[in-house]
Amino acid sequence: MLLLATGLYVISLQKNKLVYNSTTDLDLPAYKQGLRNTMISALANITNDGPVNILATNLGEYNNFTTKYSYTALVNTQFTLLNTGSYQNGIWTSQNSSGRGIASAYATFKINASSTSGVYSAQFDLNVTSMIEVTGTYSRLGGSGKQVILTLKLFNDGHSALARNMVISYETDGELDEENWVIVDLTDLVDVGDGSYTITFNANTEQRGNSIVVFVSCIDPRGILVETLATPVLT
Repeated sequence: MLLLATGLYVISLQKNKLVYNSTTDLDLPAYKQGLRNTMISALANITNDGPVNILATNLGEYNNFTTKYSYTALVNTQFTLLNTGSYQNGIWTSQNSSGRGIASAYATFKINASSTSGVYSAQFDLNVTSMIEVTGTYSRLGGSGKQVILTLKLFNDGHSALARNMVISYETDGELDEENWVIVDLTDLVDVGDGSYTITFNANTEQRGNSIVVFVSCIDPRGILVETLATPVLT
């Protein structure tokens, strides 16, 4: 439904606003927004256990849809998914112990259009990235108890964003070899604003000397899931 709605939105804008002429380079803001929306939808699907190939599938369907229903010009979009660095098939997801979790989609597009005014082309990259950063400290209480204070920041394409469906858990022995996670009650969560949150909770580990390892996940306003491991510092 989102893909169909995106296509209809683009067609509406194209008929009412987009004008091709021979005095300017091809500028298709509605097509770019439609492509970005398609990438966002695919990334949200992938990070919520959807198939990785959904990005290529959805972009292909978007191209077919807009090509079929373009009224003012014949438009064809070709795309290449990034396969360098951390990206595979245009997707990069990371959740390591650094306290930073990333969910990202990256593709290069080439648009060719022809109309009675002439032939035009444009090439550009689009990147959609959601990122979570978690830092924290902990102090020892009586016995094997600890008080943990975390700071969480969420970003959409480098801009602060609000988090929802936040889940935090800690490992009872501070190790990842035999994992035993306890979900934290988020009653002491403070929304600082601008996508920043502080969370305070008590944890009971197996032994007093155990360190703290936490796993944090949340969903951004676009429906993209981001998650990371973090190791708060003893104070």
